[in-house]
Amino acid sequence: MRIGNCALCQATNVTLRDSHILPKCFYRRVRDATAANPNPLHIESGKKVQTSKQITQHLLCQDCEQKLANGCEAYVAREIAYQANGDCPLYKKLGYASTVTNVALPAPRHAVDCSSLQVQHLIDFAVSIFWRSAVASVSGTNSFTLPSQVSDLLRSYLLNHGHELGSIPITLSVLDQPRGLVANAFHRLFMVPGSHRANGYRLHGFLLCGLYFTMAEGSAIPPENFQCSLAHAKTPCLAFSVAANLKVLKNISDLARTT
Repeated sequence: MRIGNCALCQATNVTLRDSHILPKCFYRRVRDATAANPNPLHIESGKKVQTSKQITQHLLCQDCEQKLANGCEAYVAREIAYQANGDCPLYKKLGYASTVTNVALPAPRHAVDCSSLQVQHLIDFAVSIFWRSAVASVSGTNSFTLPSQVSDLLRSYLLNHGHELGSIPITLSVLDQPRGLVANAFHRLFMVPGSHRANGYRLHGFLLCGLYFTMAEGSAIPPENFQCSLAHAKTPCLAFSVAANLKVLKNISDLARTT
């Protein structure tokens, strides 16, 4: 038990939970009990490492801990992300079938209408992890930062259950695992939020069990980020990014290297 100030509601002298920066349920998902080394694959500093370490910090009071979960973590883990057996329930939910026949060939992303999903849960999930990572000061996240005005906006969003995100687009790409191909083990990959600076804006992203969430902030964000934004697009959509899509994998690699 630790007494301190809650990072979210800013209550003082309260009992702080040892909060997971990445939800605890995902750590169980990315372990492979049948492998000689059951630990998950963590992309860090441009390299893949296997580690049992879970990133936690005494950050939130009990009420705020529950507020951030708010059903979104269980929904993303059970209904959206790749499962331990390599299946991805999102395909059935959206009636989408992979068209990939050769993982060695790059192909464009396929945008899919996701308005039938609980889109608010997807946004809440992404914002929560970006914000927690930005305000945490533990190994694994202490190199990830956000401008104070962006961090304050995300905090306000979380406190008010869906306050406006302003001009900050949140996007979701699902790494498209071709049916029957399990060698890439996307369900075991994770990457804490990292940042990549482009012309006039910064792109932030994290990877969990085949889900690649990004958030952009700055004065010159490309229009396509808003066109695919879960919060800004007229019809919310996500993208299935073919496993061989070099641009998507390069984005992930850049984020991992520059964190």
